[in-house]
Amino acid sequence: TLPALALAEFLRRGGYDHHLRRARRLFAEGIECGLAEIARSFPDGTRVTRPRGGHMLWVELPPKVDALELFEAALRAGISLAPGQLFSSRLGCRKFAHFVRLNCAYHAPEIVEQALRKLGNLVAERA
Repeated sequence: TLPALALAEFLRRGGYDHHLRRARRLFAEGIECGLAEIARSFPDGTRVTRPRGGHMLWVELPPKVDALELFEAALRAGISLAPGQLFSSRLGCRKFAHFVRLNCAYHAPEIVEQALRKLGNLVAERA
C-alpha cells in the first residue's frame, strides 16, 4: 500500500534516525533547562535526580511540601505535574508525599522556565 511504501522510503533514507537524533537533542535541552530553572527558582532542600534518558525529572521537595496539595495549586496556575504518590505500589504510602515528576520537554524552553518559576513560588509558599 502507499502508506507502507512511504514509510519504507522514510526509513531507508534515514528519516527515522534523524527524527530520533533531533528528539534526543530536544529532550536533553529540556532537561538542562529544567535543572537550571529548578536550581534558580525552588527553595533550599529541593533535590533533583538527573535521568539517564528521557525527559522527566524526579524532584524531591522540602519535607513540609505535600505533593498532592501542590498538584492542585499547580493545576489552578495552569501547570501540570505528577505527584510522587502515584509512583508507589502501596496505596496510601507517604514515602513519596513530597516528590513530584516533571516533564521538561513537552513545551519550548521559555514556557518550561516560566512554569517552573511559578511552580518554584508555589513550593516556596508551602516549604
